Amino acid sequence: MTPQSIATIATFLTLTSLLGTFFQVQLATWLRDLMTLKSKYELNAGDNPTADEIKALRECAYTLSGLYNKVPACSAATSCGAAMPSAANYTATCSKASARRSACC
Repeated sequence: MTPQSIATIATFLTLTSLLGTFFQVQLATWLRDLMTLKSKYELNAGDNPTADEIKALRECAYTLSGLYNKVPACSAATSCGAAMPSAANYTATCSKASARRSACC
């Protein structure tokens, strides 16, 4: 092999590793955000949520719509035993809680 072909191969390998590292960091951040959102939802979901819990559930719905990227549901969230509820479930939960609050006040 000539030195020029070795340099070309080394350059492409370096670029490939940089690209792989970039995607690894991005995916790790996305997964961390999803796991944080799941914990926040589980902490605030209940039968009779308070006003602060309703606000937190609405924040969850808004954040989930930003993180949702239409990838099929085979992610780390399902591998840990519990699938994360969909955006529709968040919205339904917030609507039910809001209806209960307005009915009693």
